[in-house]
Amino acid sequence: MAARASALTRLSDGKKCGAATTTGGRCKNNLKPGQSRCWRHKNGGAKPTPKPSGGPRVRWYDERGKQTKNRGVEVATPSGRKLTVFAGDIRQGDVLAGYRVEKVELGSTKGTVRVHVGNGVRMIGRADQPVDIVRGGDSGASPGDPTVRPSPGANPAKLNIDDARRRIAELRAQIGNPADIGWRNELIDGPNVFRIRLERDHAELERKMAEHREVIDLIERGHWNKLARRDDSSDEYINLFQALSRIRDMRESPASREYALASLRNSMEQARKDAAEHQEAIRLMSTRRVPDVSDHDEQIPGDDTLAKVDAIRRAGELVMDLVERRTAELVGDPDHDPDGFRILTAARRAAFERRDAIDANLDPDGFEEADQAAAAASKAYTDYMRIRIRMVAQRPEAQRDILSRLRPFGGALDYADSVSPAGKRTVDAALRNFPAEWVDRARGRQADVVTFDELAGRNLPVTGRAYYSGKGNRIVVRDGDTRIATHELTHMMEERVPGLAAAQWAYHAYRNTSEEVDGKRTWSPAGQKMRLADAAPDSAYRNDEITRRDSFVNPYTGKVYSEGPDALHWEVASMGSESFESDHSVIRNDPDLAVFILRLWATL
Repeated sequence: MAARASALTRLSDGKKCGAATTTGGRCKNNLKPGQSRCWRHKNGGAKPTPKPSGGPRVRWYDERGKQTKNRGVEVATPSGRKLTVFAGDIRQGDVLAGYRVEKVELGSTKGTVRVHVGNGVRMIGRADQPVDIVRGGDSGASPGDPTVRPSPGANPAKLNIDDARRRIAELRAQIGNPADIGWRNELIDGPNVFRIRLERDHAELERKMAEHREVIDLIERGHWNKLARRDDSSDEYINLFQALSRIRDMRESPASREYALASLRNSMEQARKDAAEHQEAIRLMSTRRVPDVSDHDEQIPGDDTLAKVDAIRRAGELVMDLVERRTAELVGDPDHDPDGFRILTAARRAAFERRDAIDANLDPDGFEEADQAAAAASKAYTDYMRIRIRMVAQRPEAQRDILSRLRPFGGALDYADSVSPAGKRTVDAALRNFPAEWVDRARGRQADVVTFDELAGRNLPVTGRAYYSGKGNRIVVRDGDTRIATHELTHMMEERVPGLAAAQWAYHAYRNTSEEVDGKRTWSPAGQKMRLADAAPDSAYRNDEITRRDSFVNPYTGKVYSEGPDALHWEVASMGSESFESDHSVIRNDPDLAVFILRLWATL
């Protein structure tokens, strides 16, 4: 400390800059004769860092990790401001060695950074390595001083919802019919009298369509003699158009010919529909629908069902990216980078380590600059975290907004006459969190909504827990609590939306199983059944409530009622659905569950 103090005393001799610093003090940089500002505040930028001598400045690698000279998409005439910055300070849009930077991320080794420049090529180097860049102008980045901040993301105002719909549709095709999630078709061995009869009828329909095509072709070409000499058919309808009187009419009258062709085409179209129905019936009679489980005793999903869960999660990552961008737009920071936490944390750590190293070497000339850089890195990190806190509060609105652009949301239920205005108001407000298609499926059966205050007057058990009962289609909620109303409505949707319950069964197993060496999946140690009361000792859960807690933030998310693809209720979707109404930690601290919920709501 004494050495540093003496060094600062020497620096104070003579004229100083005196400009305000990021730490709230005054700049003590020496002035050159005739200057009123130091090099930093005069130029508005950072002092160029001396380049290291000897060896390559940066190394370029392809996606296989092999060094390459093909660096990516070259910028023809990069304009903008030339700067020398640390590799960790490179931003998206900068021009590095004549190539546009597309992405910046931390390297796998501590203190390193990866800079992607297109075509899958990347630079790997130390975050504190000095590099020359061009910022602003044609490079697409904003002019300004190099600073410790994450690279800006895409502008949320340019969210490509149409592209998202297309990509989700592609992944939906991989899943197929949602009602088939958790099930597979198994071939039936042995003869089947009804199937044999259908196969015979189907062959007859195929022959009939072939005859129709032949007669239509002869009429269209005007081959009347061939039509007359054609062998008699067993189909009386076809024989009708081979009669000589009918042939004469078609030959002499275009109207008669068009009428005959239309009649034949309609008959062939009906035969085609009948053949398709026969083919589907034959397929159903040849197979039977069985649970897709790898272990019937343990009720663990098979590979096909787990693959569908993986497709659900991958589509959810796409929707999650749109939600993050929309959230950033709502808090007024459209350039917010969701990966900024990692980038800023590393940058702050590197800045403080560099300052401490200079301090340990008693280098007074470099300490002032390093101390200011560390303060700037710390401020950037703090500012970023303040934005993240604001984004947490805005996420429910962003989630609803993005999903409603992908498909219609909201609707109304059919209520029983006994439902009070308070009950209707609470449930109606929660229905905005569900796809309109789901809400339509829940209609047709009157919903009985009861608030906690109305339980005693309705001669119902007074309970402190909300619930949904399929027996009476009853929802018990607290007046005005839309978060819990959303939770209980999700249980109603489980009974009406094909695949919603089975997808939860598959995801529940995905989270709670592990793959052994022989490829067989088994319940993981964290996925063993246990009492909810033991998983959450401070709760008031009953002793008969069972869960597989896995790494769920709330062990109630893993609650087990029954198992298998035909199990009706789970808590995965209902707990996750609460994120539509609050910054619930169940979602906030469980990104994988958040991704899964968004995918379910976007596609099923």
